[in-house]
Amino acid sequence: MPETAKTEYVIRLFKENWVRDFGLPKSIISDRDVRFTSKLWKAAAAEQGTQLQMTSGNHPEANGQVEQLNCAVQHLLRHYIKPNQVDWDEKLALIASLYNNAVHSTTGVSPNCLLLTCKPRLPLDFLLPDNQPSAAPGTLEFPYRYERLMQQAVKQMHRAQAAMIESENKHRCPSTFQVGDRVWVKSSELGQEHRISRKRMPQYFEPWEVLDIVGDDPDGPSHGGQLTPIHLKVEESYHRAAPGGTGGVKTISNYAPVLYTQLDAKRQGYSDVLYLDAVQNKYVEEVSSCNIFVVKGRQVLTPELGGTILPGITRKSILELAASLGYEVSECPVSVEDLLAADEVFCTGTAVVLSPVGSVTFRDKRFSYNDGEVGKVASELYKALTDLQTGKSVDTRGWTVELPRAPGPK
Repeated sequence: MPETAKTEYVIRLFKENWVRDFGLPKSIISDRDVRFTSKLWKAAAAEQGTQLQMTSGNHPEANGQVEQLNCAVQHLLRHYIKPNQVDWDEKLALIASLYNNAVHSTTGVSPNCLLLTCKPRLPLDFLLPDNQPSAAPGTLEFPYRYERLMQQAVKQMHRAQAAMIESENKHRCPSTFQVGDRVWVKSSELGQEHRISRKRMPQYFEPWEVLDIVGDDPDGPSHGGQLTPIHLKVEESYHRAAPGGTGGVKTISNYAPVLYTQLDAKRQGYSDVLYLDAVQNKYVEEVSSCNIFVVKGRQVLTPELGGTILPGITRKSILELAASLGYEVSECPVSVEDLLAADEVFCTGTAVVLSPVGSVTFRDKRFSYNDGEVGKVASELYKALTDLQTGKSVDTRGWTVELPRAPGPK
């Protein structure tokens, strides 16, 4: 395919060479080429019910299966192409046949054997004939043999996966970083500036101080691709904001006053603090830097805005998404009693996106939700929002804006 191929041409090739043989895929993993981020490609995927998943710009190796396949293809090509490498594309059909007819250690059988339900005849079969009788499609023996073959392949894959995990864990060292430590940061973890080659950048950047450890996992943040319930403590003595103040404005004056109670709660083992209103001290307002939501049946409730609650963008997005998914959405006063009797509770914010609440402690009594696991509504809303953010679903609300590509070097 030429580098200058248009999106329409890519879509046609995909339908003629993939959909024709294998049907419509449930999902497509790709890099962030302009053809795969275009509105036309997204519309074509939505039309056939396919989810689009894109690798990170700084970590294309996230698609491990493709990277492993590419390594195998490159290894095979080295043995068949000419020294000047001009005929590599002519050998791809041969390489595909070799790869698909070779027995894979992960499954214990060849890809063609699983896909075609029988072993294709190869030139080597004339020298070493296979004496095992084959079952023809339509016979009673055929589905039995195929089912047994699939069970053996799945069992072999689980065994290979367990062996890989065990091998990788031997090289893992648990992190021992604490707040106040100074750490080096790899340049690959940072964004790449225009016309600055990462190959010529320093491998690490100067030591930075650890200001906070997010989540209970010492090896990574709690919101790095999976939902982890947090645990809140209801604060009755201190208040985040009062009527007539700046509680509804995104300003540093709203973050500094909560540090004392927040640090005190973390010393007691809680994730954060849930504040009440400053007038009656019985209505829920918000967490230190997150909005709060309460779920009861098909109702999704959040405290109404009144000048003391930050009108978060993520809060607004969740309200719209919940309504579009058929939930009864309401912005109203939420009492502590409503909070404790809820089916689910979760927080929203720019940094955390959506964090399910596993438990709330009020007056030294702990109330748990979903046995400390992630609730159904929280999972559904988190997926709906992050799919829009990552381009996996088509944006019909105009929330995402496609930025022009940076000009290349002249």
